[in-house]
This record gives sequence, C-alpha cells and structure tokens, in this order.
Amino acid sequence: MNDPKDRISINKDGSIRVAGEVTRHRLGQLAGNYRIVAGPPGVVILRRHEEGLADDSVRVLMSGEIIGKTTILDVINMIGNANWRGELHILGHDSYRALSFDKGVLKSASSNVSNERLGEILVSRGVLTEEQLADCVLMVNSERKFGEITVEKGYLDRKQLFDGLRAQTEQIFNGALLEHEGTYLFLVRSVDASPPVTTFHLPVTALLMEGVQRIDEMALFRERIASGDMCPVVTDAGSKSPLVAELLPVSGSIDGNRSILEITRELGWDEYQATKTIYQLLKKGYLEVRAAQGVDRDAVIGLVVQFNEVLREIFSVVQKHGGLKDTRNTLTIWTHSSGYAEYFGDEVEPDGSIDPQRVAKAIQHIKIERPLETLHQALHELVSFAMFAAAPTLPRQAELALAKQVNQRIESIRL
Repeated sequence: MNDPKDRISINKDGSIRVAGEVTRHRLGQLAGNYRIVAGPPGVVILRRHEEGLADDSVRVLMSGEIIGKTTILDVINMIGNANWRGELHILGHDSYRALSFDKGVLKSASSNVSNERLGEILVSRGVLTEEQLADCVLMVNSERKFGEITVEKGYLDRKQLFDGLRAQTEQIFNGALLEHEGTYLFLVRSVDASPPVTTFHLPVTALLMEGVQRIDEMALFRERIASGDMCPVVTDAGSKSPLVAELLPVSGSIDGNRSILEITRELGWDEYQATKTIYQLLKKGYLEVRAAQGVDRDAVIGLVVQFNEVLREIFSVVQKHGGLKDTRNTLTIWTHSSGYAEYFGDEVEPDGSIDPQRVAKAIQHIKIERPLETLHQALHELVSFAMFAAAPTLPRQAELALAKQVNQRIESIRL
C-alpha cells in the first residue's frame, strides 16, 4: 500500500517527477524502456519496449482492478468462454501469479507465493520430506531446475514429479480465484514466443466449478474468521479433547501468536485448506480467533522513510569527499554484527537508504515487545553509526556541519 504522499506527477511538457519512497522503489524494480499502450482519462498503461523487441510481441488485451471476491472468477470465465489464448497476470497485495490459457484450458501457472512453490506442495502431499526438500534447494541454479533435481537424486520418479506439477498448477489457480484486491492484466504474446517446458490440459469450466465452491465456502468461513491475519487460540475445551486425524496437523502450529496465513505457510497448505480446518475447530469449540497483535505497516514505512532522508544526506556528503565505498562497507559490517540485518537486509542501498517494504514485512514476523519503539531505536543507531563511519572520510569542518544537521533531523523524528 502506498503512502498518501507517494505520487507520480506528469508535467505539461511531458516530464515526470516521482514523489515518495515506496513509489520510487517500485518503479526502480521495473527499470527499462516503455511505450504508452493506452491513456484514457485518469489511467495510463505502459508496455515494456526494448531494443530489438517488436512492438506487437506482447499485447495488452485486458486489464483492471480486482474489486471483489468474484472479480478473478468472472475474468477467467470470460477468457474461457471466449477461447482466448494468452496469460492472465494477477497482482495481489503481496502476491503475483500468472496463468496461461489456450482455447478454454489452463496450460500452466506460476506464482511467488511461498506455499505454492513446487517443493512445499510435494512435502504437503507426503512424497518429499523436509530434509530432501532442503537438500534439493541447495542445488538449484539457472541450469538445474528443482523438479529435475528431485528425480536425479532418486527422491521422485517422473510420474510423481508430473503429478506434483499438476497439483501446483491447480493450487495456483485456486489461490488466484481467492484474490479480492489488486490488479490484473491479460497479455497476448506473439505466436513464436517460447512455450513453458511443462504444460497441462485442464479445462477451465471444471476448474471454475470447484473454484465457485471454494469462494462460497470462504464466504461462510469469513462470517467467523474475518481474515487470514487472525490468530487462532486453543480453548480450555480444545486442550482437553482428542482431535480427529485430519485436524491434528494444524493444531500443532497454533500457539496464540501465529496468524492463519503464517500457519498456512508453515504447513505448506493453501489458505482455503487451513481456513476450512480452523473453521471446523471453531465450530467444535476447540478454538477461538482474535486479531493479531500486528504492527501498523504504514507507520513502519513512514518511520523508515524519514530516517532514509537522513542516511541519504550523510552519503551525499561522503560521496563529495570520495569516502562512499569505505563508509558503506563499514556500515554493512556493523549491520550484521549488531543483528539488525534481520530488519535492514544484508547491506544498505548505494545512496545509504534501506528498503521500507522489507522492514515493514520483516517486523511483522519478529516477536518483540513495542516493535515501533524498537525499530525507532534501531534506526537511530543505524544513523548514528553511519555518521561515525563517515567521520574519517570527511574534512573536520564538513564533519561538524554534517553532524549538527544530522542531530537536528533525527531529534525531530518522533513516533
């Protein structure tokens, strides 16, 4: 979610100005050359255009916002009925999925959602152990794919791998149907574009029938479980009652602090499966749910953005005096030795800043009291040490002037 101050301003002369840390970071991840596809009032769509790549190699046939629980279902239904061939890209809050369609069937799917990875699905199906998963992951590189490694090492045969890939494709599809906010695009690639190595022939109509059932059931679950961010807690009755076999796996992950989404990732299930199981336990009186003791994401991002401005000022002055490399290296070493790499990442950016989105995500999963106060202290220490690391590279007068400015700015940053 963008900060309200984030915006892209298009001036009358055609120049563009970006305001806001989050938007600048998101655009930086999309660096490249683009051309305008469409520009109706209030909407601008860009398509990547690289040297040597024909304009018609990728065409945007449809795009829009996900505004409700059936948006993606309706879009896929239209794609299936129209027998379109192309890729549907679905961007949720923290998720990205791509579904490839060809004349009424689903051919392949990809996802960045952790519990939709092939390894997690194979473990959840009981055909791969956690130890085997860890062993194979270490060997993955640009030349060797995870699935092929499992076969090479004798952990799976090719049929088990194929079945796992099919199950992954179906799970990604079902996960896409449950997205209720975000954006989507349907792209048509040129006929000579390379197809995926492994494809399936899964009729869209049959997939949607199961998907409708899932959406209806999730609506029922949401009457008692508002979202995947809720935390299930074992009741007195639950602690004294034996559970049937199918409910046992989820019970071991419930500690009163983990959210349903965290439990989902831990078990390698999809959100529907975990929510359904927890709903059954709720009906039996074995569980209750409560709001997670979360951290205000916008407050975290706002805090990081303010300290980033100070860090950039330090690095800007250091760069003028040729000490940028030494200062950055020293700060990186300190970040790791202090334990703050868990918040800030392996190293600061070349301009001295840290990724506010990474910090906001990390702090949600770090169990600490008063997380905002702890983050404020950590950022204060980061800036203080950045100033300490910069001092040897600066003339005395420049060091004193910068120290005065930095102290004034960090003192003004309040929670």
